[in-house]
Amino acid sequence: MQWQARPVSIILNNMCIQELFGRLRRFLSTGRTTRAFVSALAMVLGIGTNAPVAATPAEPRALVVAAPDLPGEVNPLGPARDSDRVVQILAHCGFSTRFRVQPFGRHLLTFTQSDAIDAVMTVPFDAQIGGFGSLPYIAYQNAVIYSPKRLGPIETPQDLAGMRAVTFKGGHELLRLGSLPFESVLEVTDQRLHSRMLARGRVDVIVADPTIVAAINRQLIAQDDRLRPALSDLAVNPLFEPTRYKMVFKREDHQRAFDRCRIELETLGRLGLPAS
Repeated sequence: MQWQARPVSIILNNMCIQELFGRLRRFLSTGRTTRAFVSALAMVLGIGTNAPVAATPAEPRALVVAAPDLPGEVNPLGPARDSDRVVQILAHCGFSTRFRVQPFGRHLLTFTQSDAIDAVMTVPFDAQIGGFGSLPYIAYQNAVIYSPKRLGPIETPQDLAGMRAVTFKGGHELLRLGSLPFESVLEVTDQRLHSRMLARGRVDVIVADPTIVAAINRQLIAQDDRLRPALSDLAVNPLFEPTRYKMVFKREDHQRAFDRCRIELETLGRLGLPAS
């Protein structure tokens, strides 16, 4: 079979031509193989298997974020106010987000103990856990939640006298519940148990964010409709000041980027809005 050359259009400047013919002469004078000759030619022309390949756009770097298990506020698989805000801010900075969801409080320990975690969300603003803390990025409005079918109206802190309360891990100190006239305050990490305790009459009030309690109650009623009378039409009184939360990062440049992107989104009036 006769080999036929195929025309190739190549544009070379004078320097490239001189270099090409110089290498060809050296290879021919040493008697190297045809394969070596072709490799040299490809090197000069910038073609062949070793030629640089055009880079494809890089995927956004994923940051692994330790997150608390807070129904209605944190949900890696669907809409939720807190986790949505973290995703939006980090996306504005060019990062994607992978959440590692754990009980509230444990997520803080995981951040401090695991090298696989880049950041932790929903950290009380005054908490010191190491790393680089952001400015406040979200606030929770905690409230007293109770059944008006069992209790009279709760309008002032004095109305809490003699009542049994359940709150989230760290809530006693964060909300200064010791200054209120409760009979007792129990901290329970799993906030799903709060609603069960209220339904069974083991506590009189829940002290927590109403968004979280409402989401939990919907889940529990869907699982057991017998809980509907006890967990429906609950009263809410936000007796407490909103509590501010921050992000904490392992790297300072990530913290600075997060604050910058949050401020940019707020300035544009887009923070908290669905992605367009």
